[in-house]
Amino acid sequence: MRTKSVTPVAVLLLAFAFAPFAAVSAAPGDPEKPAAKRAPTLFKSDRFNLSVRGPAGWTREIEEPVASGRWINLVAFREPKSRARLLVSCQASSYASFDDMRRRLGAHYGNLRDIRIMVGPEVRPAVMGLRSEGLYLCYVKAKGKTSDKAFLAFYLNGRYAVRIYGIAPEKHYQKVEPFFASFLGSLRFHTRGIGSTKPNFVHAPSKCALIFPEGWTVNIPARGAVASFIGEGAGATVYLYRETWSDDLDAYRKRRLNDLERGRISNPIAPEPKTHPKRGEPFLQIDYVIGKDKKVRKVREVCLMNRGAVYRLVVVASVKGFDRGVEALEGMVGSLRFK
Repeated sequence: MRTKSVTPVAVLLLAFAFAPFAAVSAAPGDPEKPAAKRAPTLFKSDRFNLSVRGPAGWTREIEEPVASGRWINLVAFREPKSRARLLVSCQASSYASFDDMRRRLGAHYGNLRDIRIMVGPEVRPAVMGLRSEGLYLCYVKAKGKTSDKAFLAFYLNGRYAVRIYGIAPEKHYQKVEPFFASFLGSLRFHTRGIGSTKPNFVHAPSKCALIFPEGWTVNIPARGAVASFIGEGAGATVYLYRETWSDDLDAYRKRRLNDLERGRISNPIAPEPKTHPKRGEPFLQIDYVIGKDKKVRKVREVCLMNRGAVYRLVVVASVKGFDRGVEALEGMVGSLRFK
């Protein structure tokens, strides 16, 4: 690997990146394409409360959020001729503040030989369209006889960390950097969800709200749960539990498996907690079967943590109704909000 020095072009990119500017009107590619195909693509995420415009003429990639380690990749855009790419990712923030993020990212990337921090951690640019704080890094990475040039921009948006990544072959970087700058300039953070639907279940004592399927009925409380949601047509019931818990989800997983063992539940499937692909935060999933013969029921538990409590959504369904029950469960997990 080799490190290259900062060029005037890189400085120009920073000037673009840290100030609002107009959208770029032309894109690399065939100028004969219809205007409709060259129009910028607006991406919105209700879950992560952000929006951004893909460059005109670039191909949108990633139709659904995809987990990549702790990060959730939300959307990507690619310019076919130069192979330049932009990627937006989010994760539940582990940073106590911007200063904490600045210190930790600065230490991490500052130790890598192929990365040069062009804008030091002491710089706090106004976020692209909003009053916020961000950290910007740019670097060159060798690949044999060629090299790529890339940037990383990090922001905090409420309880989420947001990462913008742009990369292109170094020889094409000057051509695409205005598009990178325009992309950053279009980034918006929203205090409310974009087009969100009002929850039809709100439970103040449990400090949560969610959306349950139309046509289902609710019982409060239910068998020790906060509530049960009954889908007679689906052959499934979803229970919502809230338990005070001061440890992490992995410790809760062990405790929960012990509880199931004492309840004579055999062979539960409970992988270690991982990042939820849509929520961008750790979650635990446990699958098992209860009952015998014609009374067999399949069960799935999904557990999330918030402010010293575990929220456990449990679907219990017939074998035939399990898929529909899981569909309802996933919708409720995705819509779950904490007060």
